[in-house]
Amino acid sequence: MIIDLLENIARTILDSTTIAIVFGALIAGYFGFNSYRNQKIWENIEERYFKKGIEALISYLQFLRVVIEDNFSKSLLVISYFRDLDSSSFLEWLSNSEIVKNKKSLSSKMPNSFLIVSTKLSNEHFNEVCMNIFAEIGKINDYFISDLIIGLTKVAKEPGSAKMSKNEIIEKLRLEGKKRYDHLNKELGLYDLILNLEKILFELRKMNINSYKKLDEAFKSSEVSIILKKLETIKTKEEALHKT
Repeated sequence: MIIDLLENIARTILDSTTIAIVFGALIAGYFGFNSYRNQKIWENIEERYFKKGIEALISYLQFLRVVIEDNFSKSLLVISYFRDLDSSSFLEWLSNSEIVKNKKSLSSKMPNSFLIVSTKLSNEHFNEVCMNIFAEIGKINDYFISDLIIGLTKVAKEPGSAKMSKNEIIEKLRLEGKKRYDHLNKELGLYDLILNLEKILFELRKMNINSYKKLDEAFKSSEVSIILKKLETIKTKEEALHKT
């Protein structure tokens, strides 16, 4: 009888231990799966909305800025050579110049990074500012790498066709180039857009975004909204037409 009692006690202890082990394993598995799932969600958010989204958009806008600045400075160099050389020497220099050989064109195509960021920010003014830049950047850049050079080449080859003096041509081209460069930054707001996107990225990086819900909340947070509000100083074409 005592033996039977001991066997029952042992069986009860064994059953309790087994249940505890199984239950513990289930709990560990549950939390382990959740941890893995949360990690994958974060990795997907990081890859799509940060690396391929806002960070890629900032990098693209910085690329546009660098190309424009580079080509603007090169256009001024071309003007200076046109000013200092006679026509034949200028044409010879231009034909051998790396400026002509390494021209960088810019596309007006909207990058995929803009579409990703746009869907999250849901801000029409931000969209308009970006689209205005993408629409006009190619034309502005073409002036520096193509239009100006073609004009000076024609004058150098056919000086008699020019309706202005050499100094007048130089001054007109210099002012026109500066006007287009200033238009991109002061009116279209390329610099301000880059600066404010970097501020938004900084704010987003401070937040604990570990779910898609928190991602949406972060992009619509008061911190981000305040920064977007600053972009309203950049007047879009539609606003300019309405004002007139």
